[in-house]
Amino acid sequence: KNDSFCKRGDGRLFRAAVWPGESGFPDFLNAATRSWWGEYYSRLLRIGIAGFWNDMNEPAIFYTPESLRELRLMFAELEDRGIETEFLFGRIMSKKKYYDYGTDFTQRDDTGTVHQHRKVRNIYGFNMARASYEGIRRYDPGRRPFNITRSSYPGIQRYAILWTGDNDSQWEHLLSEIRLVQSISMAGVSFTGCDVGGFGGDCSGELLVRWTQLGVFLPFFRNHSAIGTRRQEPWAFDEEIEGLVKKAIELRYSLLPYLYTIHKQSVDGETTMIRPLSIVWPQDRETYYADDQFMLGSAIMAAPVYQRNSEGRHVYLPEGEWLDLNSKSVIDGGHIWVNAPLDTIPHFQRRDTLLPTTASTQYTDGGSWGDLHFTGFVEERAEFDLYEDDGFSYAYKNGEYSIKKLVVTNTHDGIKIEVRPQRGTFKCNERVLSFEIYNESGLHEARISDSASGCEILVE
Repeated sequence: KNDSFCKRGDGRLFRAAVWPGESGFPDFLNAATRSWWGEYYSRLLRIGIAGFWNDMNEPAIFYTPESLRELRLMFAELEDRGIETEFLFGRIMSKKKYYDYGTDFTQRDDTGTVHQHRKVRNIYGFNMARASYEGIRRYDPGRRPFNITRSSYPGIQRYAILWTGDNDSQWEHLLSEIRLVQSISMAGVSFTGCDVGGFGGDCSGELLVRWTQLGVFLPFFRNHSAIGTRRQEPWAFDEEIEGLVKKAIELRYSLLPYLYTIHKQSVDGETTMIRPLSIVWPQDRETYYADDQFMLGSAIMAAPVYQRNSEGRHVYLPEGEWLDLNSKSVIDGGHIWVNAPLDTIPHFQRRDTLLPTTASTQYTDGGSWGDLHFTGFVEERAEFDLYEDDGFSYAYKNGEYSIKKLVVTNTHDGIKIEVRPQRGTFKCNERVLSFEIYNESGLHEARISDSASGCEILVE
């Protein structure tokens, strides 16, 4: 329709085999094609579909009919010479397709200029995700889109969540994902994640637990695997594994107030959610080698375990003292060994920060959080700008949001806790704010009723 598909050099439709069989490829380089693609979201949205997944959009190609015929002739000739060809097919095809498809696969831009696909290939997935996003926004303008993509290009954060693609259920891939999400973050893409448990291959119970423990600290978190592999639902394993996965997921849900706030900060361009240590402490050369741990926002240091049968791991903590969020003990920074049996996720809180959490729930439905708990090791002063809105609409752009600045100061007279007056018109729930603050003299606790007007107390 409307000449919307990619062509061969001679003007014929470019066809190739992918999962559905012989397929055509929309020419997303062209604005008219992107608009046409977006029209299909109207019917999907009408029947209640709320999230969309742009997959295989590098684009992935298995083979073309022409290349398959050519290979069959080549293999027939080789077999006539007594050469076994079965093991050659995948190797030759994987090399041949990128060479051939790039030269006889064209796209057309808005001026009508024809480009070889290989010259614009890197933005194919980007433009598909863009077309999907624009279609969703056109037909459901009041709701924020949920749009995810496998292929991307710089700037993709404007249109879609990015996941890291098909991985395998291997310990080496678990470590690779820790590094990969940091690399993607440094490219400016904040909302990213991976296939927890691994996509290909069979996942063991131990690997699923450790991978889920990583997922707790990723912006995009979900278990995903391929057809034909071992089932990866937590209940597909024994009760111990199911319980440990459940424990990790409950930690994730408790962190949602923190995650939502730092996500909004990333949307506003302040910083990304995941931060490599070398970005936060560039003057500390030790951080250049600590690529198996990362900061989540400004408060949490995540150091997942990624080796089989491990009872702990080495962790590097820069710059002074930290709060171990498992033992609630204050520890000195530097190179340390952390005991981490299978039920333990090494994670730490930076000094002079506040970490909001809430009770774990079975679901999220947007809106204001319930009772909130703030933790911190405060040597001087810590603050946090808690952000809330309705969770789904664009009303926040018209002032329907809540930002509350919480400030905790370590004074000679005790711990001063301030809840500044709310900014924004969003109505928050009636709730209790509890505080668990550590300093050189020990633990200080407090509970106050939240209000839009704010309050101030001193805890001795």
